[in-house]
Amino acid sequence: RLSRCPRDSVSCSRRSEFRMQVFVNGEPVTVEREPLDRLLVALGYECKKVVVAVNETFVPRQTWPSHELQPEDRLDVLAAIQGG
Repeated sequence: RLSRCPRDSVSCSRRSEFRMQVFVNGEPVTVEREPLDRLLVALGYECKKVVVAVNETFVPRQTWPSHELQPEDRLDVLAAIQGG
């Protein structure tokens, strides 16, 4: 099973001209314009084993460094959980 992964509370405040709004697990978040891998680190996901879908399409981990997000993109960050 997959479950939405809660993010650590980390501030992502920097220069406003490079910022945009995206949705992370349904929540609006204002973030830097940067590749997916750096955004996940800024949001506190760097130490977690997660999979990510952007606009309902899974993004392979090896493409995260080159995956550029767009304003209003919808990210689902999911982690496997045990149970059945």
